[in-house]
Amino acid sequence: MVRRAAIRPSTASSENRQAAIERIRDGYASRLGRDGNESPSTLIRELQKECWERIGPARTRDGLEIMRARLASLRARAERATISSDSLWNQTFIDHIELTNMLEAAEAVTLAALDRKESLGGHVRLDGRQASLLFD
Repeated sequence: MVRRAAIRPSTASSENRQAAIERIRDGYASRLGRDGNESPSTLIRELQKECWERIGPARTRDGLEIMRARLASLRARAERATISSDSLWNQTFIDHIELTNMLEAAEAVTLAALDRKESLGGHVRLDGRQASLLFD
């Protein structure tokens, strides 16, 4: 399938592709030079700590619900974080993009863990039951 996608030309027009590229570029560029009160790297460290405590190998429903609220708070704070306007090498911008991606991944893990009430593999629901991988 990947080979077919690489060989077959896209059905999107050149103008549509260019407009999409410009929209994405402009979205990123609009973040540059933002004067905030927190650095993205500080928020990354906070997110990592929360992830370990709330969605790491040992979880509870209460912890997962707390994580949902913390993710919402971190997401809002990330939107107000400082981002330098440097164009040669902008570590705050790189950190901000990484933070955004990490928030997406943490939310996906949190929501998936909330849907499964039992322990499975290396992830344990301390308030759930043990899942069986055996099929009758």
